[in-house]
Amino acid sequence: MLETIAQNFDQLRPAERKVAEFVLADPAGFVHKSITTVATEAEVSEPTVLRFCRAVGYSGFQSFKIGLAGSLGAGIPYVLKGLAPEDGVEQLVEKVCGHAQKAIADLRAGLKADAVDQAITSLNRARHIEFYGAGASGVVAKDAQHKFLRLGVPAAAYIDSHQMVISAASLKFDDVAVVFSHTGRSRGVLYAVEVALGQQATVIGVTSAETPLAELCSIPVVVPPSEDTGVYMPMVSRLIHLVVVDILAAGIALRRGPQFVPHLRRVKEKLKGLRVSEAEEKAAAVS
Repeated sequence: MLETIAQNFDQLRPAERKVAEFVLADPAGFVHKSITTVATEAEVSEPTVLRFCRAVGYSGFQSFKIGLAGSLGAGIPYVLKGLAPEDGVEQLVEKVCGHAQKAIADLRAGLKADAVDQAITSLNRARHIEFYGAGASGVVAKDAQHKFLRLGVPAAAYIDSHQMVISAASLKFDDVAVVFSHTGRSRGVLYAVEVALGQQATVIGVTSAETPLAELCSIPVVVPPSEDTGVYMPMVSRLIHLVVVDILAAGIALRRGPQFVPHLRRVKEKLKGLRVSEAEEKAAAVS
């Protein structure tokens, strides 16, 4: 693919050549950049980037990146960066775990304490909390609801854009919406955020830097870039969002102090009724 770009370089328009030069200078890095970043760093417009992709035989930016990733052997498109077809189970385990470890380490180093503190403060004061997430982020929203219900906070989670908007339209000034989106570009999610802000609710966005969601929300909790979900399926991006949920939940528990422990103990005790006891298990085995 890189050879094809080089061979056709002279046939490209001057602005498109800037994009070609940008690709050839760092093809592996290009795979993980957004179209906005490419346009900015190559000093061209986003339409120029799209024209370049089409000029070299691709329907759009994402299809070009997938082709480039496959050409570089950067990983199996739609699966995982660095994963090769010839990898055995040992390599599979090592690479998946390695990606997860690196993502969490990057989160630990890059997460801004002041943003986390603002988010915890708002959540601790909230009358009601709504969690929004589409696709893989919906799993994170559901996990957040589960944890915050344990904390005695009225909470709900929505993964459907219509339900998000209905929820957002019902919020009050003392409510908080927590929105999870790795790309920060989902139209349905962004519209729900606009509706929530129109209701004067606080919106916490857990997302990547320089995304529409990060710019729009009240409190951006920005996580470091972990993977390009335009090329690969969401894996570590979902994982680090789950870690952020744990951080926020633990922060709420700390803010509420020792007097909150009896509630946590009571919830834990009541949940035991849903489990089969050892005595019941032994009795069933004997019968």
